[in-house]
Amino acid sequence: PISRSSADQRKGRCGRVQNGICIRLFSEEDFLSRPLYTPPEILRSSLAGVILRMLALDLGDIDTFPFIDRPAPKSIRDGIDILLELGAIETEDKDNGGSTSSYRLTERGGIMAELPLDPRISRIIIEARKEGCLPEIVVIAAALSIQDPRERPADKEAQADQAHAKFKDPASDFSSLLGLWQRCYNRGKSPQAQNRLRRFCRDHFLSYRRMREWREIHDQILSILIEKKLFPRKETIPRKQGADLYAALHRSILSGYLGHIAQKKEKNLYTATKDRQAMIFPGSGLFNRGGSWIVAAEMVETSRLFARTVANIESDWLEEIGGCLCRRTYCSPHWEKDRGEVVASEQVTLFGLIIVAGRPVSFGRIDPVEAARIFIRSALVEGNVKKPLPFLVHNQALIGKIEDIEEKIRRRDLLVDTETMAQFYEDRLPGISDIRTLQHVIREKGNDLFLRMCEDDLLVKAPDSEEIALFPETVSAGGWQLDCIYQFAPGKPEDGITLKIPVQAIPSLPAASLDWTVPGLLKEKLMALLRGLPKEYRKRLQPFSHTCDAILKEMAQEGPLPTALGRFIYERFGVDIPADRWPLEELDDHLKLRFSVVDGNDQVLAAGRDIGILQQEFLEEKESQAFAEARRTWDKDDVTAWDFGELPRRIRLTGKSPNAAVAFPALAIEETGIGIRLFRSEPEAGRAHRKGVRALLALRFRDELKHLCKGLVPTGDLKLWAAAFGGVKILENALIDKVLHDLFEADVRTESDFEALGERVRPQILPRGQAVLRMAGPPLKALYEATELLRSLEAANRGNGPVLSFLAELREELSRLLPTDFLIRFEEDRLFHIGRYLRALAIRAERGTLHLDKAFERGKEIRDLTGWYAERLRDLPPYASEEKRQALAEFVWMIEEYKVSLFAQELKTSIPVSRKRIETRMGDIQRML
Repeated sequence: PISRSSADQRKGRCGRVQNGICIRLFSEEDFLSRPLYTPPEILRSSLAGVILRMLALDLGDIDTFPFIDRPAPKSIRDGIDILLELGAIETEDKDNGGSTSSYRLTERGGIMAELPLDPRISRIIIEARKEGCLPEIVVIAAALSIQDPRERPADKEAQADQAHAKFKDPASDFSSLLGLWQRCYNRGKSPQAQNRLRRFCRDHFLSYRRMREWREIHDQILSILIEKKLFPRKETIPRKQGADLYAALHRSILSGYLGHIAQKKEKNLYTATKDRQAMIFPGSGLFNRGGSWIVAAEMVETSRLFARTVANIESDWLEEIGGCLCRRTYCSPHWEKDRGEVVASEQVTLFGLIIVAGRPVSFGRIDPVEAARIFIRSALVEGNVKKPLPFLVHNQALIGKIEDIEEKIRRRDLLVDTETMAQFYEDRLPGISDIRTLQHVIREKGNDLFLRMCEDDLLVKAPDSEEIALFPETVSAGGWQLDCIYQFAPGKPEDGITLKIPVQAIPSLPAASLDWTVPGLLKEKLMALLRGLPKEYRKRLQPFSHTCDAILKEMAQEGPLPTALGRFIYERFGVDIPADRWPLEELDDHLKLRFSVVDGNDQVLAAGRDIGILQQEFLEEKESQAFAEARRTWDKDDVTAWDFGELPRRIRLTGKSPNAAVAFPALAIEETGIGIRLFRSEPEAGRAHRKGVRALLALRFRDELKHLCKGLVPTGDLKLWAAAFGGVKILENALIDKVLHDLFEADVRTESDFEALGERVRPQILPRGQAVLRMAGPPLKALYEATELLRSLEAANRGNGPVLSFLAELREELSRLLPTDFLIRFEEDRLFHIGRYLRALAIRAERGTLHLDKAFERGKEIRDLTGWYAERLRDLPPYASEEKRQALAEFVWMIEEYKVSLFAQELKTSIPVSRKRIETRMGDIQRML
């Protein structure tokens, strides 16, 4: 805002010729709050140029200089900061506060001081000489010294924007200015050229006055550079084009405006230096299209902080140009095996903005002491190196040997700790933090003997050699030498002693003698067994240490351990301990041998602590191989007639003993036809075989079956009732399935029996079909009537949610009572009762809609019963007896009879039934199961 004196001066101009009126576009309060006079320029402008000249002229400390109007200390500090940013000055005396006497000009600052230009422009020009783009930078420097020559008249904004768009570069406003200059500059200085320039400016909404000012400032800067011999001759200037020119220009501009960089936050919003939030000015060519990083010629604070005259830049330029202004921090130092050195993660910031994040750098030059400590512990103590060094191989082998002893005797007090190992290396390798330096030291020493450890360097105390001998590396069992693997890892599956067993040795290993193979395990195991005995035996064998010593010295080590223990203790101490009283299952895992079965490539096939189970598993696998071999002999496809002789009920797979594995041949229906297959289960084979015989007879009697199909087409009422069953076609299939099931499914095993069966059933096909047709009528009629009743009740109660839910539950019961295979599933006398159950369901539906609460209450009782039945059926094992299965099947019909007694007493029940009788039956079944 202007001062009060300036405002009064403008007011006086209103009455210069005659009386006038002065209208101020601000309030009186605003006017009175302004300073009386305009502050001197030295109090308003940047002092960077003044301080630079004072240092160049050696005028002394700015703090003591006799200014007429002394600048504010903040202005002085800001000027110094700009010169530091531009690299024009450097610190001379760090302890001398912030006065100019503590700074001196750099070589670059000396050049800048000779140029009568703004320090930022001077810095840009110096960088442009190095980058080889000085002619273009002079144009841009001149443009930055004037007001924007582009105009936007209020009534022609759209036309102006369209004209200016020809010069816009979407990546840089600086390039836009350069493009505008290149369109105008070559028009010359003659009167004709000036006229053309005026016309060009008018057509493109440019200020002719500012364009001339731009050219004049350009010529002045050019003259200064030529005078200072900073501008090369034209023929020596290498011309850059395209991306190279863009990079050179903007690296030069960046050198002068490092404090004006910003990183994209979102769309047009950027995080600027010193944690400021800036927005790209809407008039910029980069508005809505700015890159990840930008540099701005101005940061203007109005309604908010705006970045004006901006350009996209590469973050890679910042570190090089920022130089000593960059701040570096390091974190997460760690050993990198592939690089062979200690590495840290470096973060580089410039004025608070992160320009490099997470860059791996060598940590040795940053903190040599800590780097050496990490190198010794991670690379040498842990042995984590890419290429093993001879002394490390030696030391690791020695450490491994001691660790193996600790694994055997289950102690961790032999090997020294890692700090002791680290100290060994630190005493011999001070300050080394990488492999290359280590190798250089070894070459200088002539060998690596000074880095090789001996047992005395690694042992806290010497182990007992006699104790170690009780834990052999290999043991003999069943004629095989088995490797022993020792692990002291409580809680893990591999804890204890593992015998590595070749897969071919599994059948021949004597399980009874394996307990004696590792002598070092016996004493601890015996003590655990004695302590785990019931009290009545324990008290007679005290003290356990004497008892255990006697057992180890005198007991014969043969046969199963519990048997041998029981026999010896009875003979030696007169205590009779049954074999099943020894607490073998309660022993800790490390006291039970672990067995690992491996193949020829040393790959683990199975592991466990019960050799018997492992032997059984591999026996079953052997049987599986025999089963696969037998299938190749017995399996046959495309069977269309009984031309394969007798089909036995079972065959042996392995050996001739009574316990030898067997398989069960049977006819089976496949996707491609009928075949012969082997089954592992006799019931499964029987079911498949009966279906296969049925399919084979169906092939023989295909003509008779065609006549049967014609005779079983539902007509009349049966056709009507079929609608409730799913349709005529589904009923036809059910009728035919019933006939084939009754006549053709038989367990015949020879060709003669098959032929006899065919002759016997041939004349029965059509009569049986008619009998089945008659059998299906009553239940289908009852189903149809119940379905129709439910449909009518649903229509009458449309919109009544509780009633519809009740009827939906009854529909589910309908489908359970009469499934699609009901003719096969249920005997003929049961079908009569099913018809009654369906009629009872219809009565229940009709009465339930009238008394819904009562229906729901009784329905809950039924759901509880059916739920109990479903749980018992689900938990029934596959090998359950027929008696148990029959008991559960009869219970289902008992529930149906109970429904009749509850909901349709007039239909009467076929058996006496009540809630008490049902509960009694439930108890009987529960005890049976």
